[in-house]
Amino acid sequence: MNIREIYEKVSLRVPLEQRRFFNYFNDTIAELDALYPEYLCERGKHYIPMHDLSDEYIVRPLYGAAIVDNILFLSGYDKDGTFKSEFMRKAKEAYLNYWRDGAHHKHIKRARW
Repeated sequence: MNIREIYEKVSLRVPLEQRRFFNYFNDTIAELDALYPEYLCERGKHYIPMHDLSDEYIVRPLYGAAIVDNILFLSGYDKDGTFKSEFMRKAKEAYLNYWRDGAHHKHIKRARW
């Protein structure tokens, strides 16, 4: 998924001008970066704020659905908060998927007292 596809998915439900879309998009990425910094971007790349639909999209693909939900929440389309909860759920699932792929059969043991 690239930034143009995300913009089109959001625009199907809520008409947003690009300037406002990029404000919401960059806020969403900042929130994801605060929650899951090590698995958000592709390895070796750092996120810089986007300002054009043709900018390089370096966020990992599984976060795309969560980004769409949060932009819809920020735009006021969501009246009862379901998109925000879906954003949190989908972001955590994407994080766990990438963490599981990088774990290489490691096990977490419960701490003994």
